[in-house]
Amino acid sequence: MFKFYDFIFGASYMYYVSRNTNIFPRFGAIIVVMFGQVMFLFLVFALIKKISAHNLFLLFANRIYLILLLIFWGVLSVNFYNKRRVEIILNDFNRKSDREKTLWRIIAAFSIVAPLICIAFLLKK
Repeated sequence: MFKFYDFIFGASYMYYVSRNTNIFPRFGAIIVVMFGQVMFLFLVFALIKKISAHNLFLLFANRIYLILLLIFWGVLSVNFYNKRRVEIILNDFNRKSDREKTLWRIIAAFSIVAPLICIAFLLKK
């Protein structure tokens, strides 16, 4: 599971480096990974709501709880993707062929878009 997000991190990091933007590439890649993980979490919540009568979205009825969770998750992610780990991830990612790198860029985009579409269909009344 971590390798999946590591390669998404690597693809996002290399995208920000190649774009030569002023954004810090490590931070941008962390945001992409976090957003993908949060979308996956909400997809699980939507599946649980569809299958059973439990509505886990009520945990975030107050936006403050969601913001606090995202801040906590962001701090954990920044600590997890430290400079040493980023070097290891980028070395693994750069050893891949260009086709595999492109595939991981597509998977990174798909890991954000696919849960959004699934959530929309699951929560449709």
